[in-house]
Amino acid sequence: VWLGDTCLVSKYHHPQVLDSFNSGKGTILDSGTTDTYLPQTITSLFENAWLEQTGRPLLQKSRAAKYSLLQFQALPELRLVLSNNVTIAVPAAHYMEGASVFDSVIESKKSHVLQHRIYTSEPVGAVLGMNSMLNYDILFDTERRRIGFARARC
Repeated sequence: VWLGDTCLVSKYHHPQVLDSFNSGKGTILDSGTTDTYLPQTITSLFENAWLEQTGRPLLQKSRAAKYSLLQFQALPELRLVLSNNVTIAVPAAHYMEGASVFDSVIESKKSHVLQHRIYTSEPVGAVLGMNSMLNYDILFDTERRRIGFARARC
């Protein structure tokens, strides 16, 4: 798990981070879930990395905060590295609800309230929702018990 340039496993020397993604049900892809839910065990690691990358604390209760266009553009990308080094890149536009307001030239000059849609609240394992799957073609090969990822232009 990477948040921007920060690897939550190696930087913080927490091998149990990997274990937390594999415990219980493990990490599942759920196209019926909008948001992404990471294991509770990485909450403080994620919050520290967020503060380090953005210079602002991650609000846990409301998860909403005002961002200017420049602040939004500086938000880190979340990268999830799966087995066989398959990497899912989740840019801020996919995990910040309300980010589409910056598509307008007029609106991009204002600050807007955006809501963070990656949670560190999953008791065991993780759930990668649709915001982690955007811009990927995903093949669920149930017969061979494998999943394939390919970049897409969606």
